[in-house]
Amino acid sequence: MDERITQPGPLDPFGRLLSLRSVLDSVGVSKSSLYEMIKDPESPFPGPIKIGGRSMWIEADVILWKADVVRRNLGLSDPLGEYRLRLRAAEDMLGDECLNSIGGNLHQPQAG
Repeated sequence: MDERITQPGPLDPFGRLLSLRSVLDSVGVSKSSLYEMIKDPESPFPGPIKIGGRSMWIEADVILWKADVVRRNLGLSDPLGEYRLRLRAAEDMLGDECLNSIGGNLHQPQAG
């Protein structure tokens, strides 16, 4: 079953809404650890929003939290920029067709 609720688009700056399972898979922690991370006063994980009784997370919030964790732990000033550089390097090694099949188009600038 596809856990995505919405697809990002030009009028959707928040991206997808993620289920608990998708967030747990993305962050790599248990459910109890995730809820402890939400309570962390130093670097709280974004809390869910409720949709029809389901807890959902805004994808953009999760991505920004992960970028902040990477920035703080690795001392990077721009972790998303670093990610784009890594995608470009992978594109050089693998070629456009391979990257597009695995979502490599993420490094393309958004029209806006």
